[in-house]
Amino acid sequence: MFDFNTLMKLAMKNIQYVLLGLLLTTLSCNDFLEENPRSQLTREQFYNNEPDFRVALTSTYRPLQLMYNNDIGMLTSVDTDEATVGNFPGGEGDDFQDHVYGPGSNTLNNWWVRNYNGINQANAIITQADQVNLPSDDQELVDRYATEAKFLRALYYFNLVLAFGDVPLNLEPTTSLNGLLLNRTDQATVYVQIEQDLQDAEAALPVSYENDEIGRVTSGAASAILAKVYLHQNKFQEARDKAQEVINSGEYGLFEDYLDVLSVAAKNGIEHIFSVQYARGL
Repeated sequence: MFDFNTLMKLAMKNIQYVLLGLLLTTLSCNDFLEENPRSQLTREQFYNNEPDFRVALTSTYRPLQLMYNNDIGMLTSVDTDEATVGNFPGGEGDDFQDHVYGPGSNTLNNWWVRNYNGINQANAIITQADQVNLPSDDQELVDRYATEAKFLRALYYFNLVLAFGDVPLNLEPTTSLNGLLLNRTDQATVYVQIEQDLQDAEAALPVSYENDEIGRVTSGAASAILAKVYLHQNKFQEARDKAQEVINSGEYGLFEDYLDVLSVAAKNGIEHIFSVQYARGL
């Protein structure tokens, strides 16, 4: 005889067994399902040794290659009497030439974003270098990388101040969206930080490099940029004195042929205090 109540009790008991089995399976799979991110590196996975810092520092130079190309020409030449758009009319070139560019400019947006990308990368290196404990030789290199990062941070902030005046000053790596909510800082305060970073760089960086290290920041480059920073603040005596230090160092001079300034064969020559490095075919 068909007993509906008995059938329902059996069904409910089976459902309970199934649910219990699913629960146990889920609990036992937690460890299996938890994976370390493999598509990108986190701070916990990186900055553990000297090669990590070297890779990070190299990437901190990267925004310069993007900015000191078309963007720098648009911002410092096309909108002056030094250059025109020539055979490449249209778009933002005409806007800059006619002084009608505004907040919607891609060039200005690129200048803002790329400088702050460089700053954020520099901040990460500087912060992490203080938190690692490496063998003495490696630690010495990492400390130098952090000082190079200070120079780059100063240069990126200098670019921003010249373009925008008051800008947000941040000396910590951005690790969350809340870190993006920053107010503008008075440019005088930003200049104080720029000067400090450059002074640290000129005191600690080498005078020159050899072979494939050529093109990295030197103490002379820090002094030269510092002279320019003083000049833009109307600190004329400080600018003169710092520029005289660069001249008296004997590390730099003028090419006999002015055209050598732009010659590939004379790249990183005696007249090039600090140059952004490019390579063909990459």
